[in-house]
Amino acid sequence: MTDPIDDYCRALRHELGTMPEAGDVVAEIEDHLRETTTMLVVAGTPDAEAARQAVDRCGRPGLVARSVRAIHQHPLDRDPAPVGRWVFGLAECLLLLAAIAAGAATQLHWLPCAGDAITPELIQDACLTRMDTSPAFPFIPEVAERSPAADGLRLAGLALMALAWTVVSILLPWRPRVRWAIALPVLPPLAMAADTLWLIADPTAQPQPWAEAASSMTELLAIPAFVVIVFLAAPLDHADRTGAGRRPPASTSYGTFRWRAALLLLGVAATSQLRAVLEYAMIGSISGLNWDTPPGMGYLAAGCIALSAIASLLIGRFAPPPVALDGPAGTSRPERTALTVPGSAR
Repeated sequence: MTDPIDDYCRALRHELGTMPEAGDVVAEIEDHLRETTTMLVVAGTPDAEAARQAVDRCGRPGLVARSVRAIHQHPLDRDPAPVGRWVFGLAECLLLLAAIAAGAATQLHWLPCAGDAITPELIQDACLTRMDTSPAFPFIPEVAERSPAADGLRLAGLALMALAWTVVSILLPWRPRVRWAIALPVLPPLAMAADTLWLIADPTAQPQPWAEAASSMTELLAIPAFVVIVFLAAPLDHADRTGAGRRPPASTSYGTFRWRAALLLLGVAATSQLRAVLEYAMIGSISGLNWDTPPGMGYLAAGCIALSAIASLLIGRFAPPPVALDGPAGTSRPERTALTVPGSAR
């Protein structure tokens, strides 16, 4: 049978992350729990029940960790996250390449509408035909309006988006219980890339219904993942990643970690139907060609992908550094601070 106090201290240590005083805090609370258990045993409570009651009186690890962080003025966002800079850099480069491919595919698709995108009176028949179909990115136009070059660029863009989010969801140190939720937004661009590959192999084929459904599911998968990243997920702390007593690479803080990941997710979610509706409304408000598919549809998707990667890059470049485990250079480790554990008195 496991010791409830050991389990509690392990959970509390996990919640405290890489706060410099975490080891001292956990040791002090463990001492308190052992003392409380001893007093309950002397009063006649069985050993196992005494340990359980002591843990219950202390309060949930998350709430205790929040109080401890407030006492030490060390919010979670200041924790150093065990993340190498190259992981975010790789994902950002992949998204920038995806944005270039998306923009090039869109430009090729709308070449017949060059110069006609604003004035309906100057529109040509070739442009009208293009407006009767879907934009070249991220959706798939009708058979007659597809071109090998645009199809290849769409495939490259979607595959790069899927690869970028695979890097984020697999190579970043997410806790196992949330990794699966964070990984799910890779499915829409991956499904659309697979469908594009199928259509390149058979130019006369029509888009598969499951690929169209994947685009409709983008919001259903991306919104929960965004909530998990911003509000629920935390990278593994240094004890989980490197073992007790070893320091994680402090290249970024937890706050920077989660916001960079959230921004990259917004780029991957550019396949969403919501983005398409907003783009249609924006283009329709400035163009007289506001029926069917207005010329220029697709550029906003490319812009969203590029902006998400650039914003993530800028945050990583200019964000303040994380608080080191032993404090700033030239300072000593803070003295242990007396704690008042919720629900008990020393």
